[in-house]
Amino acid sequence: MAVRSSGEARQALQRLIGSARVPYATLLREGDLPGGLTVPDPAGGQRWLWSEPPPGTVGGYGDPETYALSGAPPQVWEPPHTVDGADDETCRSYMRHSVDLTMRGGTTSGVVYPLAVCEVASRFRVRNVGGASAGAIAAAVTAAAEVGRSSQLPAERYAPLSEEERQAGHVRPGFVGMSDTIAWLAEVSAEDLGGERDAYRLAQLFRPGPRDRRLYALVTAFMRKQVWAGALALVLAFGNWSKLLIATLIAAGLWLAAWVGARLPSWPAVDRPGGGHDWWRYAWAALDLYLFFNTVGALLVLAPMVLSRSSKPLPPRWLTLLTSVSSQHHTERRLLSLSFWRPLTAVAVLAVTAVFTWLRWWDWVAGALAGAILSLAMGAVVATSAWRYFATVGRRGFGLLAGSAPRTARRPSEFLAGAARPTVPRSVIPWLSDCLNEVAALDEGEVLRFGHLWQGRSFKPLAEATPDVLELAQDPQRRLVNLELITTDLSRQRPYRFPLTAADPGDPDADALYFRMEDLADGDDAVFPPDVIEAMRDPNPRTVPQTEHDAEPVTLHRLPDPWNLPVIFAVRLSLALPGLFKAIRLYRLAPATEIGDEFGRGIRDHARNRLMWPEDGKRRAQELWFSDGGITSNFPVHLFDSPLPRWPTFGLNLGQHPYQFPHQDVWLPQDWEQAVAPATDLGGGGARFLGSILDTARSWRDSMQTAMPGYRGRVAWVRQRTDEGGTNLYMPREIIASMALRGALAGARLTRRFGHEAQWDRHRWLRLRSTVDNLDELRGSVRGSMPYYADILAGREEFLRRAAVDYPYDPPGGVAATWFEPGDPAFWPAAGALLDNLTKGDAGEMLTRGSPRPQPDLRQVPPE
Repeated sequence: MAVRSSGEARQALQRLIGSARVPYATLLREGDLPGGLTVPDPAGGQRWLWSEPPPGTVGGYGDPETYALSGAPPQVWEPPHTVDGADDETCRSYMRHSVDLTMRGGTTSGVVYPLAVCEVASRFRVRNVGGASAGAIAAAVTAAAEVGRSSQLPAERYAPLSEEERQAGHVRPGFVGMSDTIAWLAEVSAEDLGGERDAYRLAQLFRPGPRDRRLYALVTAFMRKQVWAGALALVLAFGNWSKLLIATLIAAGLWLAAWVGARLPSWPAVDRPGGGHDWWRYAWAALDLYLFFNTVGALLVLAPMVLSRSSKPLPPRWLTLLTSVSSQHHTERRLLSLSFWRPLTAVAVLAVTAVFTWLRWWDWVAGALAGAILSLAMGAVVATSAWRYFATVGRRGFGLLAGSAPRTARRPSEFLAGAARPTVPRSVIPWLSDCLNEVAALDEGEVLRFGHLWQGRSFKPLAEATPDVLELAQDPQRRLVNLELITTDLSRQRPYRFPLTAADPGDPDADALYFRMEDLADGDDAVFPPDVIEAMRDPNPRTVPQTEHDAEPVTLHRLPDPWNLPVIFAVRLSLALPGLFKAIRLYRLAPATEIGDEFGRGIRDHARNRLMWPEDGKRRAQELWFSDGGITSNFPVHLFDSPLPRWPTFGLNLGQHPYQFPHQDVWLPQDWEQAVAPATDLGGGGARFLGSILDTARSWRDSMQTAMPGYRGRVAWVRQRTDEGGTNLYMPREIIASMALRGALAGARLTRRFGHEAQWDRHRWLRLRSTVDNLDELRGSVRGSMPYYADILAGREEFLRRAAVDYPYDPPGGVAATWFEPGDPAFWPAAGALLDNLTKGDAGEMLTRGSPRPQPDLRQVPPE
């Protein structure tokens, strides 16, 4: 079954975001499939969760009653620890109405996931939610929406927004507001389908600051496939010296074309009026160059189309039939109609060139020679400027978009590149920050913090930690909703998980991060809006020297405690797509260290003093650059995993249509379908090959985790075309609506599958078998090594005392090595009993034979 992708997609989306639930068939194609394709009726005792027509309803995302979870116990709105000790029936119902969510990063995730989450929320209460890269956006909005829903707001808080509020991108509380976001991006409402002109609101959110607008115009031209505008944007993308050199080269090229036209013959011979006069000579030279560059541009437009048509063999009949009912097919037809003017313009340009040639007014010899030389010279200047830009790109944060640039009028280069007419008042970070505040139903002027997710709307920023909030920081089971996001510290080449672990109150600098205010609040190139900046301001900043010897001291603000940290800060750190978004510079205070030799021995000077760096022994500020969480884990499906889960963790994944499944927009495999996992088509070019290398290097662990038994049956794949998402922000609103519908179908399939008691029982059984297999393997490993550790348990305190005395190697600086002595004498018998029970008995292969395969490894890995 394929999701609609024609102009009807927005009408289907409009029905889903209304107040009434509609049949599942709204998400599917109605009637018989064309081409003689049919879906057989159940036969031979088969039982399908989905039949034709599928029973049940979907949608109603604009109605708060959709998310009321009727039939759930009252405790469903409370944190998990509150049901400890409750009766079995309450606990079972609580668990069956709970779910965790993890979301893969990807540019299209912002339009795919909202309705998927809304559908899941109509059946389950989201307990833990996480994501990376652009998936962090939907994850954060989901957590905020749970705060709004759990507040049990009165009905008037869900009243329809005014037209001005809707146009500005404001949303309502809870998951109703989450559906408002996708309605705003697709330019539909429950009442109408919006205007006739596509505003490209998604693209408008991504707005560069003043210093990066010229280069971002080039990115826009690339996304809009504007060849002529792209070449112009490339020439004008860099600084004033580059423009001056290019202007000089154009003048020289004009003179060269005139000189060549006067001295070299042309074929056919030109016969141009007034050609002997200087003014006419340079005017014709300008025409020669103009026609040369336009002809080359027209050929560049037509060449890929000709090659693509000639290199594709005819597909087999079965593939043609499947393609005819796919969203990919309908999307291609629409894009073809939208882009028809490009080849038509190219043909018109070539026709003009042919007319001038027929009139013998185009000296193509002069134009080609001078144009080729001018192109090479201009290319050298642009290449040199680009090299200089990339060599110093760190000064601009290694990217183009900070996140909070104000709205400004289009420049001519942006207009030619195809940039959307500015109608959206806010850029992506202020809009997203306001959405988080609004779906969480916070009072005006408040900024959503992690403490709101943990305690609810009543949370107020704390000047000092309290025992209650420290308990929340240490135990996610006590949180109203737990949000965890992945980002990447490129300086230390490691992932970070936000919110951070609460620092030890006795050590104010323990694993603390700092920031410079000017890095986040740089005028028109600010990363965050003013209210977020104020929420992060440290009342007692400190000025410290930097690790670089010649660098000026910096004034640093300590990052707020985890409960006080604005959620939008963690989201911005996670979604920083390299090259597009600027990386965020944070700092840590590096302690002084003793300088040692190759053997670790401290070096002393002539006065027998230890050599230290820095010499004054004080901490120094060390730069740390944070970027996209997808660099280290683009689909952190492991975030909330446990050996025996109490409720399922749903995964929302993105992928491309496999060759044999062009019709299948949503794929939810069963746990026995490991062999049919989709493979990536590398094609015949090098671009996909290199891209696959990068994707494999950063995502291989996530991909293998997704394919494990007990995982693959709860991860829904939403398929997308190569021109949907990625680096393309200029998706027509019909495509946005189509992708939103695919997300709704993915959520519906997950909800129906795990809403069925038998499916949940099977999932629990698979997890139990895998865990028993893991524990038996652990038992065998420990039992084989126990004889080599028996002396430690036998010697107890005497072993530790003797080892500490005899230990021959001291750490640099004379700091004594810690031995992690037990704080309670009962540790020894308890440890002995644990190991004895773990290694007792030998079941042979009884516990492992026939367990799900591949069997996951149970091992100790560093935390993120």
